[in-house]
Amino acid sequence: MTIRTQLEDLSNEIFLDIFEYLDANDIFFGFTSLNLRISLLLNSIPLHVNIHRTYCRHELEFLCNHLKFHSDQVVSLQVHDQICDQTNVIVYLFHRHDFINLHSCIFYSINSSSKLKIVVEKLSKLPKIVLFRIIQSCNVKEDKLNTSDAFEFSQLILIDTPSTLRSTSLYFHYNHTQIATISKVTTNLTHLQIIFYGTLNDISIYSLIPLLRIHRALRTLCVTIKSTHVMGAYNTNLPNLPFINENDLPISSLLKSFDLQIVMAPCDIYSIGLILHCMPNLYQFVFTFIRDRSLSPFIMDLIHGQNWQEMLTSHVSYLKKFDFHISLLKFDQPLDFDDIVNSFRCLVNLYHQWDMCISRWEYWPNILFVYTDHIHMWTLNYNHLITRRENDIRSITMSDTFYMQSTNISNLNNRQLNFHHHKMDFFMPNDRTTLSIQLPTILLFQNITYIVCHLAYPEPSVIAFLQNATIRLKQILSLFTRDDDDSQKYFDNLVRLVNLSNVETVEFSRNNDIRRLNVIERVLLACPNVTTLIINSSLLFSTKLLKNPSLWLTFNQLNKIRILSDDVYIYPKYVSQFVQRFPSLTIVELEVYSIDILAPIVDILLSELSKLRLIVIQFRDNYRLSYPFSRKYIIDKRRQSFGLSKDNEDKVCIKLENQTLYIRVA
Repeated sequence: MTIRTQLEDLSNEIFLDIFEYLDANDIFFGFTSLNLRISLLLNSIPLHVNIHRTYCRHELEFLCNHLKFHSDQVVSLQVHDQICDQTNVIVYLFHRHDFINLHSCIFYSINSSSKLKIVVEKLSKLPKIVLFRIIQSCNVKEDKLNTSDAFEFSQLILIDTPSTLRSTSLYFHYNHTQIATISKVTTNLTHLQIIFYGTLNDISIYSLIPLLRIHRALRTLCVTIKSTHVMGAYNTNLPNLPFINENDLPISSLLKSFDLQIVMAPCDIYSIGLILHCMPNLYQFVFTFIRDRSLSPFIMDLIHGQNWQEMLTSHVSYLKKFDFHISLLKFDQPLDFDDIVNSFRCLVNLYHQWDMCISRWEYWPNILFVYTDHIHMWTLNYNHLITRRENDIRSITMSDTFYMQSTNISNLNNRQLNFHHHKMDFFMPNDRTTLSIQLPTILLFQNITYIVCHLAYPEPSVIAFLQNATIRLKQILSLFTRDDDDSQKYFDNLVRLVNLSNVETVEFSRNNDIRRLNVIERVLLACPNVTTLIINSSLLFSTKLLKNPSLWLTFNQLNKIRILSDDVYIYPKYVSQFVQRFPSLTIVELEVYSIDILAPIVDILLSELSKLRLIVIQFRDNYRLSYPFSRKYIIDKRRQSFGLSKDNEDKVCIKLENQTLYIRVA
């Protein structure tokens, strides 16, 4: 006789174990109102609320309706302030609920609001809060937390610190100048991540001193000093640093790990030494320095190893781990790489498995005929991935200009060689055909997951259009020969630099040269794990790509595509062709010129792509847009084509914002 175990037969302990793996919304959706026994269990479990940015208003309202009876059970909260069709989600939640037993609270991408003070007030009264984080964009322009609200959060966490709080991240752009006026505050904070952002009159490396004076219990500290300076705004030779009384420095004897990032702000060996003097028992120090232009004397001190040895051994004698990343843009000033590398050899035996590298790339920063050297210095154990600058002029790596030296070149073969960012812009000029990496072994960059292939100089669009038109005319007149196609050389140079098997996103820039069309096929076939393609319409809809059988398997594995309009407009007939080749797409982003073709394009996407989750359509021209589709229309269309569950129906939403239409299908 077969005994069948049903869900209701499971013990309470198993149910409790299951609930630990689910967030509150999943629990409410799957288990609410099943029976009295489950309802009693739901009243006794800790709840974890996780509102991701892919949420829609229907899901948020469903969650809040259930939290009316369970808000005191919420112990952790992770909230994105902007979801698919609603902003100020944090205010919405805290206006309705009191999370009196909250232990952990993380806010992402807060949008300032007149009601945000309610959130700060309720946070200040939480009796059990242990962890609190605010994570804004590293791009200043995308950080929507205004100065007034930033001050409120800074005041709450740094000065009026809850006694139970142990770990916090204030990852938003603010100068925190109010801490300089505080003489003494006793806190129990042990882990802190913070950004000091402002003018050079408001922030400097010495902004840390009042911070260390207040929070003496810190064990781990990660600080970013970032100035409002934009590239080329100044060219100062000496750091403008305030006077500091060396006899009145705070001592953080418990601090073991210190991560210091300096972005476009002045510092020198002396100022770093003063800060480290406050941390006599430091075990690990990670230093990041990013600066544009001006190889001034204080910067030259930073790239000389013996200066670091003298400073570190004088101030942090217990230090066991030291790593750094130094990134500079150099205009014509000569550097002796041999001298730099040799100066750091004194640190090789000072710290365990310590070696450093210095590399040079020639960059083309999108200014006609202006080339720039990017000097990149790092220790092999450095594990951060630092974006050069979020508002930097887009720079393109020139294919044959890479040069690297190290304190131990042979040691590089036993390590993964990492680029300074996950993303690389790559270009090979027509007159350069050989990649001369000056190393005994060719070492591929392993960490690049996003590659942008520039097939031509990023010239003004009118010039690029005329050039491509000329090339097409030559093809028609049979004046264009195969000798002009250097696609194989371009591809060879790329694969000698980058491990393409790790690449997930491939972009072919809109400033393309149709003579190098074969590069696209070679690159896509060499990227077995690519899932995202960004390409302009003239390239995608060419017969060499869309009708190329060798690419069909690659097209089939893509789950996201972004098609950029150029001189070939995106018409419904082209969309009908490409959905047949890309059946696995979940996200489709298009640029269109005319609102008249919107309805047929959306109809094709909704009825042909069974895995579709999101449509994003950006209008290149300024229209007075209204909602072209109702939510009911989207639901009916998907139900007719593929069927639609009640759960997925609730997730359907439409949003129109800044000339862009977002349609979330499920």
